[in-house]
Amino acid sequence: MAVSVSQLKKFGSIANPSALIAKSALSNVSSISEKKFGYDFSGLFIRLGIFYLIAFVFAKIMEATIFFRGGFVVFANLFGINIPKSDQLPSPLKKLFDGGYQGFKFWDIIKVIGIILVTYEYFQFRKETNGEVNPITTGVFVLIILILGITTIPELYKRIKETDFSVDKLR
Repeated sequence: MAVSVSQLKKFGSIANPSALIAKSALSNVSSISEKKFGYDFSGLFIRLGIFYLIAFVFAKIMEATIFFRGGFVVFANLFGINIPKSDQLPSPLKKLFDGGYQGFKFWDIIKVIGIILVTYEYFQFRKETNGEVNPITTGVFVLIILILGITTIPELYKRIKETDFSVDKLR
């Protein structure tokens, strides 16, 4: 007896009701966002979440490579991943994850990239709509950028102010 793809899909949604509920809820939120603002903010938050998740995983892998050499390497080798030794990594890269390089930490860079991505997304949306953007939609974008900026800019400004960018330090 052959089973069609549509029957398998139906069985998958029955077997996993939480996935069906989540998919339905996301679809509803997306459609509400599209109707009210003309833009799918739930999609933006999902994309930002994935960006930050990948950055988090990368940071943890780098920290494990630099600081926890023993067990992590054995675990990675089980999956066929060759991890370089800590002394093989460039010094600026190690400093970026351990206290910062030239006053900047890895997460400072990620936060600034997040702000740039949201700003770029807004201007891309303006371009697609020929500049006809609902003021509330612009306000939501500005609010997201402000929230990301408030968590980033003051701390970054303080560190830049404390860092003396002398020629000797840049070498």
